[in-house]
Amino acid sequence: MRVLTQGHLAQHMFFHVYHGIDLRTDAQSIFGLSSDSYYAMRKAGRTPHQAAAFGGHPDADVLDAMQAAFVTDYDDGLRIGVADETEQQILLARRRAQLGCWLNRPLPVFDSGHPYGHRYKFHGPHKQSFPRSFRDRALDSARVNRDLRGLTRSCWSPPPVWHGESARFNRAVRRFARRLGPAPAAFASRAAGGHELVCHVPMP
Repeated sequence: MRVLTQGHLAQHMFFHVYHGIDLRTDAQSIFGLSSDSYYAMRKAGRTPHQAAAFGGHPDADVLDAMQAAFVTDYDDGLRIGVADETEQQILLARRRAQLGCWLNRPLPVFDSGHPYGHRYKFHGPHKQSFPRSFRDRALDSARVNRDLRGLTRSCWSPPPVWHGESARFNRAVRRFARRLGPAPAAFASRAAGGHELVCHVPMP
């Protein structure tokens, strides 16, 4: 029930697949950098590959460390009962499938091609109750789908456009989409706000 009623929790479970994998404590052995130096590079928009290269370490060190962290997280999840084995297997497969992409991308807040790191821009400022009405939901869906199409191409796999609602709802979405027009030309190049750096740091 909490997954259905708490959107932030659901996002972490379904989309933030690297959240909770923290390499900072072992940054010296993995990247050849202190914890503070590594994190400063990430917050400055550098990729894990760039951090490792700066510290004189090969990508293989980083990938091996991530794979080991995945296994530890898998076992911990089962041990403390926060996920069952099927859930952990799905999460592990997703993590491994996108690992090469993660290695060469900055944090989502700096990544103009990341489909999950720009929620404030996708939805825009709104009241806590939004989207409550039929109109609000249709407008929100049109805005999110528009901005997803405005992302730069990258190795991340974007989510499919949602068409699972009623025909009436889909017509309303298309109507709003025509009013909104294309995504702003500057959308992909704008960095997200400071709040997103806090809420959307699924990448270690």
